[in-house]
Amino acid sequence: MTRCSLYRFVILPLPLPLVFALLQCTTLASADSSSAIDGWQEAVLSVRDIDRWVDVLEDVAAWEVIHSGASSRAWMDAWDVDPQAIAEEVVLANPGSDSGFIRLVSFVGTDQQLIRSNAQTWETGGWFDVNARVLNLDRRFTELQKRGWSGYADPVKLQFGPFTVNEWLARGPDGIVFALIERIEPPLEGWPALLSISRLFNATTIVNDLNASLDFYVNRLGFRVYLESDGSSPEAGPNVLGLPHNLAGEIPRRVRIVHPQGSNDGSIELIEFDGVIGRDFSARARPPNLGILMLRFPVRDITQLARDLHARGVTIESQPYLLELPPYGDIRIMSIRGPGGEIIEFFERQLPGTTSESVNALIDLMVGEFRSKPDEGGGDDQFELLVDRRAVVNVPHLGRHVVYWQLNTGEDERVYRQRLLVFEFVPERDAIVQTTWSFREPDNFVDAFKDPQRLAAISLDDLERTLPVGCEQNWRPAEQGWAALLKAKDCRVWSERRKSWRLIEAEAKVTAEAYWQAERGFDDTGKQVFGTPPGQLYRLDRASAIKH
Repeated sequence: MTRCSLYRFVILPLPLPLVFALLQCTTLASADSSSAIDGWQEAVLSVRDIDRWVDVLEDVAAWEVIHSGASSRAWMDAWDVDPQAIAEEVVLANPGSDSGFIRLVSFVGTDQQLIRSNAQTWETGGWFDVNARVLNLDRRFTELQKRGWSGYADPVKLQFGPFTVNEWLARGPDGIVFALIERIEPPLEGWPALLSISRLFNATTIVNDLNASLDFYVNRLGFRVYLESDGSSPEAGPNVLGLPHNLAGEIPRRVRIVHPQGSNDGSIELIEFDGVIGRDFSARARPPNLGILMLRFPVRDITQLARDLHARGVTIESQPYLLELPPYGDIRIMSIRGPGGEIIEFFERQLPGTTSESVNALIDLMVGEFRSKPDEGGGDDQFELLVDRRAVVNVPHLGRHVVYWQLNTGEDERVYRQRLLVFEFVPERDAIVQTTWSFREPDNFVDAFKDPQRLAAISLDDLERTLPVGCEQNWRPAEQGWAALLKAKDCRVWSERRKSWRLIEAEAKVTAEAYWQAERGFDDTGKQVFGTPPGQLYRLDRASAIKH
């Protein structure tokens, strides 16, 4: 579900249906379950005095510290920070939230300058602000002012149709801006962890060329537009942007909010002001300078992402490298810059064990017999029962790690499919790659799991690749086992029977208890033509293990 918000840059008046779409959290775009990128997980803030920030976030925002310690030297080296410098960091979270974190970093022993020094709202470059919901904004306004915070204007109460909101652009130490948004009427729903100031859910960058920024985020990164609005304020008067009251209705703004999956949690807001010129801070937007340094997005295949971005012409500031990053553990991380100098880092959590020795561990879980429950077949007579048998076999022509797979269906357990699965650890993919082969004369090898040596003399003339190059499954460690995914966009095959192209998607997971699998086919328009619904997999419970 898309969580919508009231934004200071949404221009009114708007058509009433759009107002309701924005304010009542109507889904404006559907998420792509196969997307490699999720909404951003945390914002990294470079500050002079960590303790001062922690006091505010704990006492005023009701956040809690979930990690504190030294910053990684490897990360500092990736950004060419003075080798004599050191840094400490603290990670804070809104209790009950598993995203929208703040990572405070304080550098010592190196020169620094403010990224957005005394910046105006329309000045470009770097990250302008981070956004949060708030309860009782007037009280937070008073508390923060007592601690030295200021803003571009006092909180502004706005009426949008049946909705009343209160908003303030709060500027704290180190030039860091928080957009604090309070729903007055009707009461806000869907934010149970909101005690004072919520988790972060959006961040803004002011751009000088919105079209160029959209090209970067949509066409190169693959993000989706969640919200768009063009125009100026409906009338002159007070406004959260700090624009002169008499000009507020004469300065047009173009607004786009983008997100990897077209939703709101972990989104990016792009703002272009027309006819207002100021400084550009792009060159200052880098560690160890002070301000909002970067947003960090979790991804599911950082190696492939790096390849994709390179192919689309995106300059990669630092190629994926290993890093220990509490509270996430070991990760691989890479960085890029947007057109306004704003820094984005992508990271993938590393589960232990993805090495060449892991091939045997994967195969140990995979071999054996698995059976579906009576009510968990494929939904028709053919698949009322699935019996999946796998055994290690000796096929020298294919390599060291080969598994024979046979799938039987129905009450009579008739043979439905036979394959040879070849496994190889590929460091460049940081994965165990599965290549699948079919028998040209499968009847000659029925029940080969009972006599694995039957396949020792088989040659490549007896086999053919089941799917073309590029359609391999990549296995990686997952919770309690291993998981593999073949994305439809990566596997396009010609169907001779249907005389058309098909995009093939496959998912699998194996643990000590069960094996899950699913296959889906799509036409070139993206319409699914066969297979289980997205996200649904067949479960086959382990019946026995075949030792090797």
